[in-house]
Amino acid sequence: MPMSREERSKKRRLDGGNSVASTVVGQDGTTVQRQIAVGDIVNVASRTWPGINKPGGVGLVTNITPVDNSVKYDVTYVLGGRENGIDAQFVQLN
Repeated sequence: MPMSREERSKKRRLDGGNSVASTVVGQDGTTVQRQIAVGDIVNVASRTWPGINKPGGVGLVTNITPVDNSVKYDVTYVLGGRENGIDAQFVQLN
């Protein structure tokens, strides 16, 4: 049974409006949408343009902060280093 408008609104309020999900492809080829959670291993995209030099890489999500209609992630990289406040558009499940 579909959720009512009130139920969807309540769900958005409870999860901070976070609708960011990552697509995961299983071994059998099926795809599933999955939310990124604290403790997940993620791949952070490289962000290098004039004035910005953030190479990204593979890391562990240590904190998730809802901001307006989006989410920001804190990541500790596998090869060392740490970055806070990464926009959701640059983070995908590894």
